[in-house]
Amino acid sequence: MPTMKKIFHNVVLVMCLLGGGTLYAQQGLKLGAFVLPQNSMLLNADDSSLPTDAFQYELLGGMAGGLVLGYNPIEYFGIRLNVLYSQQGGKHSVRSGVETRDHYVTRLEYLKIPLMIGFNTGYTNNKLIFSLYGGVQAGFLNHAYTYNNSVAYEAPLPSIYTGFPTARARYAAFDLSAVGDIGVDVVLTYNMVLNLHLRGDYSLQDAEDKMATFRITEGGATRDQKYWEWARGATKNAETRNFTTGLLIGVTYTFGPGL
Repeated sequence: MPTMKKIFHNVVLVMCLLGGGTLYAQQGLKLGAFVLPQNSMLLNADDSSLPTDAFQYELLGGMAGGLVLGYNPIEYFGIRLNVLYSQQGGKHSVRSGVETRDHYVTRLEYLKIPLMIGFNTGYTNNKLIFSLYGGVQAGFLNHAYTYNNSVAYEAPLPSIYTGFPTARARYAAFDLSAVGDIGVDVVLTYNMVLNLHLRGDYSLQDAEDKMATFRITEGGATRDQKYWEWARGATKNAETRNFTTGLLIGVTYTFGPGL
């Protein structure tokens, strides 16, 4: 028959094992979902060189959201694969009067798949986990459109212009970008955390399709014209980069060892 000393020893051992189990709740397979309120810009060196009367950057608000699949082989190191749909683009204004400006918006909607690796701390006071992740992101353009608030009369395109590219055709179908994520996870239960992260990405290639063309017919002859050379000028060929930053708010569930 076990003595009281052995019973006490076994109880303490079980409590230590259970308590110590929280150290490994971050280890294992992870599933989650998130929303991402964000600001975005389309950055171009040629546009930046214009006087502010002709071009001034403004932040464009938008939303993104998606799913998280991750795996931590050990507590402090992990791999994250996200799938998200992102509303982003660029906004600028042009002076139209002494104290007024017209605002022009380009909306781009991407299906984005970031793959990141990174590190996170263990529990701080059993409540907080700090993390830093980075990687690359594939973006697939699904939709694009433009609009403005100008009240000035916009003449229709001359009849000599045909095959004028849509907003969707003016931008590259694929966008490769660098992505980073830093933040804190608040422990809700043994398996679940609330994610509060700053997320940002920046294109590694031109977001515009510089080969988008239309046709101009003059004097009985038809020639192809590159859209962006027509829009900015033949000598202005700077690349345009997507840039987004936002606050990721989500929930992640961990299927840890022995769960």
